[in-house]
Amino acid sequence: MVGCDDQMERLLEDLTQYSGSSRERKFIRIIGMRGIGKTTLAKKVYNKADIRSHFDFRAWAIASSQHNVKKILISLLRSPKGDTFYIEDEADLADMVQKSLKGKRYLIVLDDIWSTKAWDDMRLCFSSENNGSRILLTTYNSEVACSVGTENLSL
Repeated sequence: MVGCDDQMERLLEDLTQYSGSSRERKFIRIIGMRGIGKTTLAKKVYNKADIRSHFDFRAWAIASSQHNVKKILISLLRSPKGDTFYIEDEADLADMVQKSLKGKRYLIVLDDIWSTKAWDDMRLCFSSENNGSRILLTTYNSEVACSVGTENLSL
């Protein structure tokens, strides 16, 4: 990615730095037009060695236009280890995600969120234990970005 060094540095800082004594879970949004490089930037940062070592648990899921909560939850569970899950109930999967994050400083990337419903379906899975966890969303939709709140990185 040419010319995105400033955005990458800011994103790295948002993911790893704490403001004052606050270690609250933080939601970070990468917002921009389709095809501008939101996912590329997120992948580059997600795979950096200092990010890998900073978080106890990292997972990546793609939401897209036809979001499927079950598939997203399975992606989050599978991501770190490549495990396979045969659970049908979304509530059980959501509970598994929540339990897998408990007590860990995690980085979750939800890529290509198209709707507020997709975000609303996922938000309760992410517990806040004041340990510096981060949830990074990429979206082109400003309505989704507004519903998430907190930090913004526009491309």
